Amino acid sequence: MPGLKEVEIYLSGLWLLIKGDRQGFGFLDLTDRGLKRSFFAIIWSLPGMVFSWVFWYRSIIDDMPDYAKAKALFFLRMAMIDLVSWMAPLLLMALICLIFGLGRAFTAMVVATNWLALPVAYANAVLIAVAVVLPDFGQVAVLLWLLLLMTMVGAVFRLMLTIVGPNILLVSTLTLTMVVPTMILTNFLEKFLDVAPL
Repeated sequence: MPGLKEVEIYLSGLWLLIKGDRQGFGFLDLTDRGLKRSFFAIIWSLPGMVFSWVFWYRSIIDDMPDYAKAKALFFLRMAMIDLVSWMAPLLLMALICLIFGLGRAFTAMVVATNWLALPVAYANAVLIAVAVVLPDFGQVAVLLWLLLLMTMVGAVFRLMLTIVGPNILLVSTLTLTMVVPTMILTNFLEKFLDVAPL
């Protein structure tokens, strides 16, 4: 698993790519090995995700007392939701790359978006904690979450622009592929798996 120093290097490269500096590619491992290792971002993101699950659990337990005796089931379902929401956009992106002949760019897309998910996971966890611990600031937390969402969309757009070049239609399609399915799947699975507040 990549160590902290290695992750810092990856995030530095990511920041350069978001700024449009192609030198950022030199900070990322874009080999087949690097592609596989980028999925360790899930492990690195896990503390942030678990943190958000705990506070999500606290927010729904009053409406769903059955989970008081089935905490493990709740956390298993949350893990399933996050894993599916992480992987599904990558599969759709692979399909788009196949259609448009972007096979060589696919590795860079996966590596970059996997590591981008790391800071997003921790920022999301903080916002959920704020919303639960400080309910009076709920509207502020919602605004901050929207700001985080807009920032993430902007970052993905900039990454795709740097990776595939100035093809705005293709870049927009890839960006929407990374963002929209995640939102739809998360919402659907939360209701389907009964972990959404009543």
